[in-house]
Amino acid sequence: MSKPLQSISLNAPGFLGLNTQQDSVNQDNNYCLAADNLVIDKAGRIAARRGWEYVTTDDVVVNLKDGISYIDESGTVRNISWSETKFYTGCETLTEITPTTTDTITSGDWSAAVMNDTDGIHVYFYQKGYHPLALHYDANDVLTFQKAESYQHSSGTPPKGGIVTTAFGRTFVADVPDEPLVLYFSDVLGGIKWNTGTAGVLNLAAVIPDGAGAITGIAEHNGLLVIFLENHIIMYGDGDNFQATFDVDTLSLVDVLEGVGCVHHDTIQNVGNDLVFLSLTGLRSFGRTIQEKSLPLRDLSLNIRDDLINDLDQQTRSKIRSAYSAEFAFYLLLFPDSKTIYCFDTRQQLQNGAFRVTRWTGQKHRGLCAHDTNLFFFQEKGVAQYRGYRDNGANYNIRYRTNYLDFGDATRLKMLKKLNITTIGGVGQELYISPAFDYKEALDPYTYTLSGSPVFEFNVGEYAVATYSTGLSTDNTKASVGGSGNVLQLQAIAEITGFPLAIQKVDLFIKQGRVI
Repeated sequence: MSKPLQSISLNAPGFLGLNTQQDSVNQDNNYCLAADNLVIDKAGRIAARRGWEYVTTDDVVVNLKDGISYIDESGTVRNISWSETKFYTGCETLTEITPTTTDTITSGDWSAAVMNDTDGIHVYFYQKGYHPLALHYDANDVLTFQKAESYQHSSGTPPKGGIVTTAFGRTFVADVPDEPLVLYFSDVLGGIKWNTGTAGVLNLAAVIPDGAGAITGIAEHNGLLVIFLENHIIMYGDGDNFQATFDVDTLSLVDVLEGVGCVHHDTIQNVGNDLVFLSLTGLRSFGRTIQEKSLPLRDLSLNIRDDLINDLDQQTRSKIRSAYSAEFAFYLLLFPDSKTIYCFDTRQQLQNGAFRVTRWTGQKHRGLCAHDTNLFFFQEKGVAQYRGYRDNGANYNIRYRTNYLDFGDATRLKMLKKLNITTIGGVGQELYISPAFDYKEALDPYTYTLSGSPVFEFNVGEYAVATYSTGLSTDNTKASVGGSGNVLQLQAIAEITGFPLAIQKVDLFIKQGRVI
């Protein structure tokens, strides 16, 4: 009598995200070893990321490096972007805006911060060694963009730092030439007032045990001024926990954490009630770090730590970018040199404290910015937006790979007979299924065509066609397959051609053979 088929079901496969750190056989089956160009959707499934489309219609090479979106005092959304040598305003049409400055701008490594001063909302631009710039639109939509010290409400000489942030009604600046451990702060509600009121300076040389290092980032969190170095975090507080302003008269050192810091200020993001930043040992949560008071054994990137650090080691630090989107509930970490984005799902943390993570490959973006419900990318020909399911008209591939499955007995031969894979969405897309055995290369793929119907999201008109379906289209692909080994793995690849696709369930059916 033939033995009955034995099955294993992966419900919402891969919903725990990538895990390339643990032994691939003994870890939870809902982790995966590949999750390329995927996200964890609201239903907890792995699904195709959205694509990107140029918002800019000029079709002219501008080589944008980064940008910022903000709302001015009239309620108008302003989009400012820049290249190595130029600044632009707008998205659909980029209009060059030229700052009045004595510098010849040859590098676009600007750090930007928005501040609501007493005379309006400004954007301040700082780059190491350059005169800082101040940008302001008045009530009549008239733009002023000039060297900060020439601005009518400025006073004193602003520092020529490369890091700027605004908090507690002040501008904070660091990374000044020849002053790596000095932090400057402006007067209250005077972002470019550097010699009036309570403007001042903090020198961290006496705080750092060896006096070495440099400030890499500045942030505010829960009433604390947080100053990052590569291997230290320094926190200052005042008498009223900054409930009103940055009270320099009661300012005091709260704590110095050694062994953990931030590699670049552009990785710091406010995520809900916490700060997230990239350290030399992975992506960190500031809240957890100060609780543990030392180098944490756990981190937000714990499940992909070696992969992340390897990409960091090969990346030019000044080019690293990040963004947090509350709309999509993810933190994106961009490594332009390897054309990779790590997508950390921020809806919840796993039991080991890590975020669920997927990886986007082939990314040509140089910068990114999240504002309200929009996510913008800065590209060769202008501003692009995260939308649709094509990359500016081009198809892209997604890839999902399970960990190795031994069905509870690694010593017995397994003969793969059948598989069922349930997908959501997919319209005429081809799905390539490849089994692999005993840690060897995958076998030639089995090809299946998905027969789903178009799925459109509420209030989203895909490609300017506002058509909506009443439910999600489900496709259940059943196939006879072959191959045998002690442990097996399944890989699924699909080309995204303009429609969403998610994997709901995978069922594998085997026959157990002899003990090997």
